[in-house]
Amino acid sequence: MRLQDDSDLRLSATDLAHHLACHHLTRLEVLHAHGELEPDTWSSPVVEAIAERGDEHERRYLEHLREDGVRILDLAGAGDHARRAEATKLAMEIGTEAIVQAVLTDGKWLGIADVLRRVERPSYLGGWSYEVHDTKLARETAGGTILQLCLYSELVEEIQGKRPEWMHVVPPGRRSGREFEPVSYRLADYFAYYRHVKERLLDFVGGGAPEETPTTYPEPVPHCQICRWWKRCDRQWRQDDHLSLVAGISKLQIEELRERDVERLEQLAKVELPLSWKPGRGSAETYERVREQARLQVETREHQELVYELLPLDPTAEEDGGEEEDEAAPRPEPRGLARLPEPSPLDVFFDIEGDHFAAEGGREYLFGWAYRDADGEVAYDRLWALESADGGSDGGSAEREMFERFIGEMMRRREEDPSFHIYHFAPYEPAALKRLMGRYATCAEELDELLRAERFVDLYSVVRQAIVAGVESYSIKHLEPLYGFQREENLLRVTENLVRVERALEMGHVEDLPPGVLEIVERYNRDDCVSTLRLRDWLEARRSELVEDGESIPRPEPKDGEGPEELTERQAEIRRLRDELLAEVPVASSEWTEEHESWREEEKATWRLAHMLEFHQRENKASWWEYYRLA
Repeated sequence: MRLQDDSDLRLSATDLAHHLACHHLTRLEVLHAHGELEPDTWSSPVVEAIAERGDEHERRYLEHLREDGVRILDLAGAGDHARRAEATKLAMEIGTEAIVQAVLTDGKWLGIADVLRRVERPSYLGGWSYEVHDTKLARETAGGTILQLCLYSELVEEIQGKRPEWMHVVPPGRRSGREFEPVSYRLADYFAYYRHVKERLLDFVGGGAPEETPTTYPEPVPHCQICRWWKRCDRQWRQDDHLSLVAGISKLQIEELRERDVERLEQLAKVELPLSWKPGRGSAETYERVREQARLQVETREHQELVYELLPLDPTAEEDGGEEEDEAAPRPEPRGLARLPEPSPLDVFFDIEGDHFAAEGGREYLFGWAYRDADGEVAYDRLWALESADGGSDGGSAEREMFERFIGEMMRRREEDPSFHIYHFAPYEPAALKRLMGRYATCAEELDELLRAERFVDLYSVVRQAIVAGVESYSIKHLEPLYGFQREENLLRVTENLVRVERALEMGHVEDLPPGVLEIVERYNRDDCVSTLRLRDWLEARRSELVEDGESIPRPEPKDGEGPEELTERQAEIRRLRDELLAEVPVASSEWTEEHESWREEEKATWRLAHMLEFHQRENKASWWEYYRLA
């Protein structure tokens, strides 16, 4: 958004996407265009890294086009917007195959398209016309991207006199060497919606003067995470004691509370319980929960130290004097502190570092776990997977080796002590292990056994069911004052170095990382693992206190994890046959014979046949895992 000489606002595709995300953002941009506001001077390492990744993705795509023999006119740095717009129009008129950083404008709107590509479809230009190709990092196209493409396409229509039929998003090319395959969208399918959003934005800004734009309030939205005005809005929320500061509160709950004249966190903390009104949306219990959350946050402010309270005990605990229990009836799942299994000396506390931009489908590059050694001291082990991300996902990579070694270590511990558990915080770690099993077709039976035996314990779920704490977020870093854990690494420095590692993985230049970067990331991972261990110990201490006070808190019933006998026998036979097929075939495709192409094809076919033996069973596992998780 920019103020033009005639005091009229010139709008861009970014303004269109921003308005879809947040009306208050549009208001702030109008004030900024008129010189009445300036955003805070701050930069997020994550946002900067995403911008760098985007630039690199576009550069690689252009290299791909050149390798395919496409003649490119690159207008980046070819003068101001007016000159580049004129050059874009001229390049379209002479039929240039691809125009990079094309500037499109009709006076009111401005768009800079990554690439305009010629198609052999007649227009006023001649026997050809142009369609927009935009490079995006995301694997799934967002609504804002569609709006941007629609605007670019409309501006292209202004020049060539004919509306493009298609618009295209180019996601990252696969590291295995496949082409950058664009995802195409038919313009007519989205153009009515685009016009609707565009008219809404024009109505909002009116004549362009600040006094003509509606007064807005910075309601929290997902875009806040990357918005340059975030600090200003955060100050406003804290000044107003906004309800969004209550941990776990939903937008619907905020709207319901406002209808009851509850506008501030401190007001919510003083709402009388039980509620004197019936919520129009949701149950009364959920509102009582956020009310108690607000009360604890206010008490934490007043005491200037983190305050917490234990929630009522597990409702599945046995009660004296009740009716005789029906043994056939299913027992409810344990909750809160009743989800904590008996501690074992071989318990591990697990955390993963990953990068979902690296390679096809993302990449896990560090497995770390803390545990207590024979002397009872806290120890830490880790496995790195820093092999170049272009190794593909067909086996033999460092990521596969890391996964197999970790599962092997966990199975060794399980054999030594069947009661051991793997503790983690939030569900990312088990989900990542399941993805790796599917990706590499390995360790399926071992992971299945660990899951059936319920060896994974999510402490986030335990915390949310066991306590209410005066925190704005239940991330493990916000909970650490409860158990007095002090991190070795500064989190801001950690973020910067995590970005460096991920960038190096994506570019395949891990060896060029500055000294000390990997050590910082490793210490951060160790902090997360040890913090998880300290949290488990703290929760166990709270459980012990309640038991000493006479409370009955059962432990989860142990499960052996064994599958049906007939399935186990079948798996053994399949594994024997698979190992026989793979006996003469290298695990990694990079090691397949290249001296004789026919032998290479035979190796490839044998490798695929071996892994097809368990294909359907392996593919079905994800559905069954989710089924049992929900059950």
